[in-house]
Amino acid sequence: MRLLLVEDTEDVADAIVASFERRGDAIDLVTSVDEAKSAIAVQDYDVMLLDIGLPDVLGTEVLRSARGRAGVGVAVEARIVAARDLHADPVAGQEHVAGGPQVD
Repeated sequence: MRLLLVEDTEDVADAIVASFERRGDAIDLVTSVDEAKSAIAVQDYDVMLLDIGLPDVLGTEVLRSARGRAGVGVAVEARIVAARDLHADPVAGQEHVAGGPQVD
């Protein structure tokens, strides 16, 4: 599986990358929306892991770009990685994630 991780917090990114690499997955790490847009312009990903709170723009902008590139009827699998309390704010990012928020 090929993944794109969009995460600007170094220790969090390192832990996620190490975990997926141990499983044998290929994972590309970028730290900004601009880097992510460049990555998805040249590479197809099975899954994107997106940090919502990036320093330049919301991480959901990456998902919007990926869905625009994929075309109509093509699913783009994405998971939001956020330090936000989704129980306190269950609609964070909901307009960008198909099916709305999934809060346990």
